[in-house]
Amino acid sequence: MAHTTEDLTGLDAIARLKELVEELDVAMMTTRDAEGNLTAHPVSTKEMDGSGDLWLVSSSAGAGGSGPFDVGLSYLDREGRRFASVAGRAEIVDDENKAAELATDDLAERLGADASEVTLVRVTPTECEFWEPADGGRTASTQVAGMRHGRVSC
Repeated sequence: MAHTTEDLTGLDAIARLKELVEELDVAMMTTRDAEGNLTAHPVSTKEMDGSGDLWLVSSSAGAGGSGPFDVGLSYLDREGRRFASVAGRAEIVDDENKAAELATDDLAERLGADASEVTLVRVTPTECEFWEPADGGRTASTQVAGMRHGRVSC
């Protein structure tokens, strides 16, 4: 049986990326600290809005800087062999209404933070990429062959 790789681009890739990041929910957000070191912290992806921005919730300790800052988001579903990577510009958003809309009761606990330490982050993606089984995850193989790949410049 031949394995093929299916590539998605453009609107198809964006639509599938939206589904993936909202399904996978928790990601590691990589930023630079004050000394320029790369650091990563867990975040919860709450939604990808109509303009393509990702709305995340993070512990304030891992939220990064206040002004726009570069981020990398890494998503993993080991069991389903689904992976997504998002590079973009992020900013902390002080919007109590949006935070209340996106918050869930167990969110702070999942992020290892007190509810008062949760921060709202908006990420505007610049480059996005994902990989998943082309057959929807029905293959037990761990080989890259047979994977669906999507890449899009946002």
